[in-house]
Amino acid sequence: AGTPSKGITATYESGTHKGSKTVTPGVAQKEVTVSGITAADKVYDGNNSAMVNVSTATITGKETGDDLTVSVAAGSTFDSADAGSRTVTLGTLTLGGTSDGNYTLATAGNQTAAAANITARDLTVKPDSGQRKTFGDADPALTYAYSGEVSGETPVFDGALSRAEGEDVGQYDITLGTLAMMNHDRSGFKASNYTLKMVSPAVKFEITKGTYTGSTPTKTVNI
Repeated sequence: AGTPSKGITATYESGTHKGSKTVTPGVAQKEVTVSGITAADKVYDGNNSAMVNVSTATITGKETGDDLTVSVAAGSTFDSADAGSRTVTLGTLTLGGTSDGNYTLATAGNQTAAAANITARDLTVKPDSGQRKTFGDADPALTYAYSGEVSGETPVFDGALSRAEGEDVGQYDITLGTLAMMNHDRSGFKASNYTLKMVSPAVKFEITKGTYTGSTPTKTVNI
């Protein structure tokens, strides 16, 4: 497609008129449409940026044997940064390849969006090590740290950790118990964007031997 550097001159003559006309012929670019572009799923990261894949794209209208490709400019975005089933708006489409000069994108009918998922991010709870009590005492409040939150977000929790049942001397797995995440609006933390998990392997809570504080037992011997 294109316009030649030299025109074609036609001469005409009639009974009353004589002259010439120069015209410059050209070959119009062929319109094509693009479909089949996919968007990649991602784990929640606090922003709506999206990655797309053009290797699956179909260019309808391309002539067999022509070298014609399509690319997507940076800027494809999810319709929301939150976890869930989402729509990705594609960046600007651009034709490429050695035959791209013969084609143009149609003004309608090109793909503009793709479907993808943002999955919840793991927030991991790790109980502090060395938590224990002496046999017969009440359990202390179990303490912990957490990791995995997106920078700038502040997790908030309700409830408390628990442990496996038992009051004998020994070690017991610490569990999530009733611990649950809550929203923290000021930092943008939303519980629905995370999955709360306990660190593995489990951290242990220990019950240690107590000290007998009663009177010294006596023994009676009958003769």
